[in-house]
Amino acid sequence: METHKRIYNKLADKVELASEKIELSAIDDLKKAINEAERIQSLQEDGFKWYDKAETGFKEYMKLHTDAIGIINSSKKQFNKTTNLLNDATAKIGNTAQELGVNPSSIKEYVAGLKLLGELRDNNGALIDLEKKLNKFKV
Repeated sequence: METHKRIYNKLADKVELASEKIELSAIDDLKKAINEAERIQSLQEDGFKWYDKAETGFKEYMKLHTDAIGIINSSKKQFNKTTNLLNDATAKIGNTAQELGVNPSSIKEYVAGLKLLGELRDNNGALIDLEKKLNKFKV
């Protein structure tokens, strides 16, 4: 009978060890799951931060886009009136100078007016092209 007791005691020890191994395995599995969950939570927090950055950037872009279109439109509206005025004034000086026998190119304001007129026309064409490009980015 003594042999039986020793066998039962040894079996009980083995059952207890097996149960502890199962518990340790379950704890290891839980630790792994917690580590993975914390990694995912960190990714989620990064997602929130990047969303905030994207939203801020988008709002800034929309403001810049609106401002750029407004300035371009204002320039286009004033362009015709100003270029007509400048064109008429330079033409008048040019004609008057020729009637007096003076070379209009010798009048610095006349030369400056013609130069500015050309630059305004070039800039207006470039602004029209830029407006087309900006409208492609419109959201």
